[in-house]
Amino acid sequence: MLASNVKITFIIPCHNSGQFLNEAINSILSQSGTFTINEVIVSNDRSTDKKTLDILEQLSNQPKVRVLQSIHQPGPGGARNAGVEHATTEWISFLDADDLLLPGAIQARVNAIETFPDAEFIGADFQLWWPESNKTDTPFFRSREEPKKLLKKSFEENKSIRLKRPVKEFIDSALTNSGTTLLKKESFQKVGGYEESIRYCEDHHLWIKLARITDFIFVPKSIMLYRQHDENMTNITTPPSQLFTKALLLLLNDNNFSNQAPYIKKKLSSLHTATATWHRTQGNFTQSSFSSLRGIMTAPSNFKAWKQLFASLIHKP
Repeated sequence: MLASNVKITFIIPCHNSGQFLNEAINSILSQSGTFTINEVIVSNDRSTDKKTLDILEQLSNQPKVRVLQSIHQPGPGGARNAGVEHATTEWISFLDADDLLLPGAIQARVNAIETFPDAEFIGADFQLWWPESNKTDTPFFRSREEPKKLLKKSFEENKSIRLKRPVKEFIDSALTNSGTTLLKKESFQKVGGYEESIRYCEDHHLWIKLARITDFIFVPKSIMLYRQHDENMTNITTPPSQLFTKALLLLLNDNNFSNQAPYIKKKLSSLHTATATWHRTQGNFTQSSFSSLRGIMTAPSNFKAWKQLFASLIHKP
């Protein structure tokens, strides 16, 4: 496939994020290269904010922008699924309403299609961004231990790489972000799209499903700014390790992943153990004990889970 043949539909889920929408859309439509942006679909996820509704109405008259009302389950996964249903191109990509693509973001991934003509699932790096202080973090996957290890060759050689059916790799760590992923609509639909019953890590869950049916291409370039603000920060009363648990439980009950069940259980047990540690440091020893027991029941040989249970029972901080 020649890169000039690539036509892309972008989907932006929006729930009361109107103040950021124009900036996000402009960061897409200002891109240029050997590709065509067919349209940007803004999928309104039951917004109630008047400013957002006014902006959505204005955007409905803008060229290459289509606003639709999601009738799927509330949440970003449902809104993205609604957008994909209306996409008419072979390739789709996503961007959250409050994030921005960096210059060259689309071309970097289109170039990967020339290198890997059979590509269906392409990802890249991104950076956390605090616009109030104009601060950006180092590229996320390049600077985090687990993804850095899994993507070492790409970073060291500064070139796109192929990971073959990387289910275990994605169970270990997310290796792309919704806003840095370019994929074929057909592949997205083949795995059932985003799981709408989960509100956190629905994207990570999708990546694992895709990794079962196709290879993953990673581009070692930061192509997106992930805006940090109060509205998009997870409640600090929720242990970070707990967010991925429901997604893994769904996979554990999915017959398509029966061969990976032992590996999924091992990961689940480690997450339960990390959750136990979090609760124990908060002084919540009852919850810590329960989480430790879940870790033991999932993988009885997990020594760290037993250690956490003992520490919780004696109320050791």
